[in-house]
Amino acid sequence: MSSLSSQIDLNDSDILTIERVVLKLSEKQSRIVSLEGFRQEIIERFADEGFKVGVNVFEDLSQKGLYAFEIEIQDRLEGEFDPDRQVYEATADILGLGTQGVTNAGGIAKPREAW
Repeated sequence: MSSLSSQIDLNDSDILTIERVVLKLSEKQSRIVSLEGFRQEIIERFADEGFKVGVNVFEDLSQKGLYAFEIEIQDRLEGEFDPDRQVYEATADILGLGTQGVTNAGGIAKPREAW
């Protein structure tokens, strides 16, 4: 994938889900036959995980046959962003960023040693 952006707030667990989808799509990207079919597959795979996405395809004019995909997460198909869940996920450090611990009053995760 060439770029991925989001119009919505994402929980850390959403980021892990998105990474899995992008990894699966990246494995297929070099073997695609139909650009429109692949664009539709991107939309469907994200929908299966609960996200509505917009996908744009760009051709690299400097190299024939090279394409870039721009994916924008536009909305959730069910539910909404849960700030309490995000605090839990940040303190549990589910992304493995080394921030496991507690949060300060602003909801920013800090390691216990920093307090």
